[in-house]
Amino acid sequence: MQTKIEQTTSQNREIIENFSQEVQKILYSKASEKVKLKWFYSARYWAEYMMNLNNSLIMQNLQERPAIQNKPINDH
Repeated sequence: MQTKIEQTTSQNREIIENFSQEVQKILYSKASEKVKLKWFYSARYWAEYMMNLNNSLIMQNLQERPAIQNKPINDH
């Protein structure tokens, strides 16, 4: 079972993969350079927005975790 942090990290990977696919579509489209640039900025801002949301969730989850206590390591 994945933790919240692992799930959010996985979602971030999906966002990056989707952004990469969108960029490929934009690069190989027959639209004008001006239109491609607008599409690229739109895709970039969407990905950036979603990543920021996910990263804030990761930070919340990290803050909710109980602090790990330092315990001596037994060499037995």
